[in-house]
Amino acid sequence: MRRSKPTLLAAALAFLVACGGPLLYVEVTIPELDVTLPGQTVPAFTGTPTPDISCGPNCLFTELDYDLGDSVPLLGEKNVTVDLRMTQMNLKIDAGVNDLDGVKSVTLKLVDPADPTRMITAASYYRTTRHVQSFTVAGNANLDLGSYLQGTKFKGRAELIYDAQTPEFTATVGARFSLVLKVDYGTYVGL
Repeated sequence: MRRSKPTLLAAALAFLVACGGPLLYVEVTIPELDVTLPGQTVPAFTGTPTPDISCGPNCLFTELDYDLGDSVPLLGEKNVTVDLRMTQMNLKIDAGVNDLDGVKSVTLKLVDPADPTRMITAASYYRTTRHVQSFTVAGNANLDLGSYLQGTKFKGRAELIYDAQTPEFTATVGARFSLVLKVDYGTYVGL
């Protein structure tokens, strides 16, 4: 009878492997991960769009690259699946203007790595009051950003719509994410 237990165990393991699923996995949940991009330059709006940084009438954009690799070392590894959600985005003026009165709205878009001409909206802000020096908005928590990662990074751009002339300014742009990593540990360690 003792020999039948290892035989049953081997048969169960063979059955699990034949099913195609991971034999052993680890799931890690990170409820809050903050990433800050200090010193982001936002171009001046003079009333005339600049073609190379224009996204339409009264709209300019600035590129933003988020790298989550320093905060989450397993990100970008083989055999790791990711469920990544942006829960919050914020922008705070560092220098250049006293308030964001000329900024009517800001939309944070992420670039699809499979098709760089395709972008999705991850968060948006619409001015509701005057003399604002910073703002925080909720991100689209229903949007899984995992497929927008290129290794440990994803590319984004902030599109600003103006309704008044605004000089160039620098801002700190932050984002808060929630993250679930599922590591196929058996494959990761070579089982």
